[in-house]
Amino acid sequence: MKGITRLVLLAAVLSSAVSIRIYRDNDSVRIETSIQNPETLLTQADALADAVEPCTDAPVPAAQAPAPLYRIRNSLGDAASQLGAYSSPEAAIQVCPPGYCVFDPDFNVLYTADGA
Repeated sequence: MKGITRLVLLAAVLSSAVSIRIYRDNDSVRIETSIQNPETLLTQADALADAVEPCTDAPVPAAQAPAPLYRIRNSLGDAASQLGAYSSPEAAIQVCPPGYCVFDPDFNVLYTADGA
């Protein structure tokens, strides 16, 4: 992370340290550029990185896995018949109407309502 932070900050310092001026006279164009001393730029980027680093070294939390879903359908292959998806198997079973099934997250039949 340190290398990336320093590279980004160096780019920021460079963008503020480079100056480009374009002059147009009657039939000519003149371009002037100037840049600060490269050693000064690196020193500024290092100082900024040292100041920012404590803020960016915090561990990045891992993405949470989505909650498993229990789906209510007529049949596994009939996605259009799905009435809902619940994070709790008990909730899905409680509202499952006759003729429908509750499928677990791996699409195995968990429950079949009477009348199926």
